[in-house]
Amino acid sequence: MSLAGGATSFIVFENSSGVVVKNGGSMKQNFEIRGQGVEKKFMMDVAPNDSKTLHVDLKPGTYKVHIPETNGPETTLLVK
Repeated sequence: MSLAGGATSFIVFENSSGVVVKNGGSMKQNFEIRGQGVEKKFMMDVAPNDSKTLHVDLKPGTYKVHIPETNGPETTLLVK
């Protein structure tokens, strides 16, 4: 999955530990995923050029992902 946003971009991929989020932008930002009873985001923002792992148990269904501080568009994630 690839997310596109304004000045800040996140690269998101899954590994055996969870969902890894990399902030490719120049400002601290957060990342949130909601749906199917899940509502998770980082306790602290992700620093520019830093990566963090968000541990989530994603069941099949539809989720919304976005950067909460920007009130920007949400992206839909489909888990099969």
